[in-house]
Amino acid sequence: MGEIRALVEKVARQDERINTLAVELGALRRWRDEFSTGLPAQVRQTVELELLRMSQASKGDA
Repeated sequence: MGEIRALVEKVARQDERINTLAVELGALRRWRDEFSTGLPAQVRQTVELELLRMSQASKGDA
């Protein structure tokens, strides 16, 4: 009977680990999705700022 209990406890611990990994995986997926959508916007903003800076710099030369 003790062997069955030990086996059940082992399975329960494995189940807890699986649940923890599932939560972590979900967090990683959310981070990946946020990064994927946020990066293009950030790149676009950076390019726009750089173009603005370059146009202002060229106006200063004139």
